[in-house]
Amino acid sequence: MRLEWDIFCEILAELETHFNKKLSKFVKESWYDRLKLMSEEQLIDSVKEAVCSCNFMPSADDLLKLGNGQRFPGESMTDANGNYFRPTLQSTESIVENMTAEECLNNIKKMRELAEKMSMRKLHYRMEQAQQQRMRENLTNPNTRFEIMRQMLLSGRPDWVREAIAWAKSQDNIILRYAKDGDTEPSDMQLLDNMEF
Repeated sequence: MRLEWDIFCEILAELETHFNKKLSKFVKESWYDRLKLMSEEQLIDSVKEAVCSCNFMPSADDLLKLGNGQRFPGESMTDANGNYFRPTLQSTESIVENMTAEECLNNIKKMRELAEKMSMRKLHYRMEQAQQQRMRENLTNPNTRFEIMRQMLLSGRPDWVREAIAWAKSQDNIILRYAKDGDTEPSDMQLLDNMEF
């Protein structure tokens, strides 16, 4: 199955963010021509491997190598004479010929389970992307931004609490509320328009 352009761009966006480098449309199209035969899962795995093992933005060829299970950087892909080679896998037919019927059925069952897990991972990834997009859209709407930041403050997650406090302090119409005098962290926030004096 051919990799879709929109999904390809979403996955590359993660790579661009991590390496803090924006790719031009021309470069993306060139990369797409090189990587379009990869599956979505292979590209995601390649990007994850690149994020973990590369110090600099990898090339399309590097991602292709990572997608084929080759390690980067480091592993030498040359034989004793210095000639480049591509590792090959044993053909499926020769593997299946040596299996019993029971082993074949067990392998089919395992492959179905694996396909289901991969499908769930893909679904989870897309749901995460959609949720992040909705969150970005909501944060640009001033009517919902206060409520989102308030929920982040009340969540108790340290990173969200810090972000909510920083945002509230940058606003002129928001007051941070403390549960007791002397508390260092606010327990709530309130819009000045909704305050009762």
